[in-house]
Amino acid sequence: MSIRQVRRLKLFILVLIGVLFAKIFITLVSLPKITVDYVAAYNEYTKPVAFTAADNAADYYYQARRLYKEPPEELDSSALLLKWREDRTPFFEGINPDDLQLLEKWLQSNKPAFDQIKLAIQKPYSWFERKSETGNTLHIIFEEFASIRDLSHALIYSAKVNAINNNFTGAANNITDCYQIGQHKCRENLSLMDQAHGLRIKNEATKAALAILAYSKPAAEELKSFQDSLQTIVDEDSYLPGFTAEKIFKYDLVQRLYLDWIRGINRPAFRIMRQIKCMCDDNNFMWVNAFVGPSRTEIISQIEHLFELHELLRDKTPWQIHHQYSNLTSEIEAMNGDDFFGEFFATSYYRYFSEYYESKVQTDALITILAALRFKADNNKLPGTLDELVSKGYMKTVPQDPYSREDLVYQVIDNDFRLYSVGKDFEDNNGEATTVERDEMFGFESMDTYEMPAMPPAPLPDPPAGKKTIWKVYKDIMYWPVERNGTRYSLRGFRSN
Repeated sequence: MSIRQVRRLKLFILVLIGVLFAKIFITLVSLPKITVDYVAAYNEYTKPVAFTAADNAADYYYQARRLYKEPPEELDSSALLLKWREDRTPFFEGINPDDLQLLEKWLQSNKPAFDQIKLAIQKPYSWFERKSETGNTLHIIFEEFASIRDLSHALIYSAKVNAINNNFTGAANNITDCYQIGQHKCRENLSLMDQAHGLRIKNEATKAALAILAYSKPAAEELKSFQDSLQTIVDEDSYLPGFTAEKIFKYDLVQRLYLDWIRGINRPAFRIMRQIKCMCDDNNFMWVNAFVGPSRTEIISQIEHLFELHELLRDKTPWQIHHQYSNLTSEIEAMNGDDFFGEFFATSYYRYFSEYYESKVQTDALITILAALRFKADNNKLPGTLDELVSKGYMKTVPQDPYSREDLVYQVIDNDFRLYSVGKDFEDNNGEATTVERDEMFGFESMDTYEMPAMPPAPLPDPPAGKKTIWKVYKDIMYWPVERNGTRYSLRGFRSN
């Protein structure tokens, strides 16, 4: 090798070393460039097609929030409200008349807020423009959530008061109004936070309706009116859980974690990784990911593929997902993983699909129960089968059980009936429902809030000795009866021993 060639080789090596050190230096000192306003993109994506302010319910919800009066301290700390907040059953037993009078007075004071809700649910959609002071989608504030939750709870309280006062029609109207509030949140192009919020409200409404039906003795025409109202809502509902809006949050997270300054430098920013290392379980070396972690291109490809898999599962029942698409779910879980990037960019299909189908089948079950009670009121006997309800015009179709390939299970027992789903074990346990000390319908409190904590969450304390709760899953999900011999039945399929 000639001297000139050696010099060229040395120069080439020095250039490579220089480029390498330049990349390392940029990775160490640079911050990601924020080039896209994803908050604006999110607002544009979630806005309904052919949006008009006249069709939007948001202003009515804002007015309801402004008019809403918090319960007075005496009522807020009363045994009655505590019992109903904790959803203890039966809701109508052990009521202090003074507490009930206080509750009725408070509900009456909120009539102006309820009137605004009536106007809101007449609108075809509810769209709230989201804002973030930092421009970060992680910091979007879902400001109406708390007030809508309080108003929906107040409507459920009103329904129970009406039931106690033998006003079933009033109770049914309260339940329907509450259900429609939840329906406004159930749009596939909204965030999963919105959709989860709507599903919870709908389920609280239908669960309250089942408890009221177990207490009340409504006439056939009252049952029919309630059933028709719910059926109309269901007939107009084409909602399936949608995940696409979540891609906007993921893309914003990518641009805030990753560098893309110079071609080839698309790794996580060292300074950002140092800031968020506390979020990763016992991992004090998150900065290493700035050099060895997946690239921006790889992460975007993973996000795209993850959402493609979710789309393939959207219209599949839990039974189909469990028995026919387990390969897709396994792939999703493998992509999610338990590493840093898996946790940050994962979106769990199971929780949302499961909650959606639990909501759907619970509504179908409520409509079926109303039809069966109507049949009994008209014929002085229960229908022998659900097909008989359809053939005699009491309901349109027999509801399907999403946890099997069959219909919901209906059994006549003496002068009553049992209606249930086979539940998440996908096995018919002959109506053996699961009991819980405290209802765990949906764990929405643990859902993503898109907040980046400054410190890792503190570990949960151990339960007191002798008080440890063990959750057992996968038994039949009972819809009727909701109570038997004082035993509380869950509508989800968990039990506590």
